[in-house]
Amino acid sequence: MIESVAIGGMGLSGSTLCYNIFRVIRDNSDYDYQLVKLHEHNEFAAGSKTIFMVRDLRDTVASMLRKDPDHWNGDVEKATYYQMKFYYDSWNGTQKDFIWKYEDYKSNPYQYVYSATQTLGMNIPLDFLKQIVDGCEGIKDMNIPSHQNVLENAEQAILWEETKMSKRHITNGGKIGGYKDYLTEAQIKFIEREYRYFFEEQNYELDYE
Repeated sequence: MIESVAIGGMGLSGSTLCYNIFRVIRDNSDYDYQLVKLHEHNEFAAGSKTIFMVRDLRDTVASMLRKDPDHWNGDVEKATYYQMKFYYDSWNGTQKDFIWKYEDYKSNPYQYVYSATQTLGMNIPLDFLKQIVDGCEGIKDMNIPSHQNVLENAEQAILWEETKMSKRHITNGGKIGGYKDYLTEAQIKFIEREYRYFFEEQNYELDYE
C-alpha cells in the first residue's frame, strides 16, 4: 500500500507536470495516497515513496532566469548555486525510488510514466496512463495566472490550488537545450566547470571540456 508520494529535486524540471500526473492517477484510481510537490528534501519525503526530478542544469538555470528575471537579475552564479545547494544536493544520500529525468520523459512520455508507476508499485494500464498524460500536458495551455494574481478570481484560484501550474511555469515551451539561445558561452562554461560533478552523475554531455 502506498501511503504518500513526494515529488522533489530540481526546480524547473517538469516537477509540476509530474505532480499533476500523479494527482490525476490518485484521483481516478484505487490508489489513495498523500501527494506533495517539494524541492528540498524534508521529513515528508523521508517517509514517502519519492520521485527525484532531474533536468540539464544549464536548462534549469536558464529557465530560472526567464521565470524570475527581477529576482535573479541575470546572476547565473547565484541561480546555479541555489538550484544545486538547496534542491539537488539536499537529496544527497537519501532514498530516491524513481529518478525522473526530464529529457527521458520527453523522448517517450507514455512509456516513461508507465515505468515510473510500475517502479512505485502501481498497476495502471498503459492506455489509461496515455489519457492522463495527454490531459496533464494540456494544463499548461489553460493560461492560469500565477498565484499572486488569482485571489480575486475564485475559479482561477481553485485551478491554481489544484494544479500548482501557472503560465509563469512555461518559459520556453520546454525546449531541450534551449539554454544555448539564452546563456552566454562564459555562463555555460561557468556552470559546467563549477558543477561538473552534476553532469558526470547524471550523464549529460559538456559543451566545453
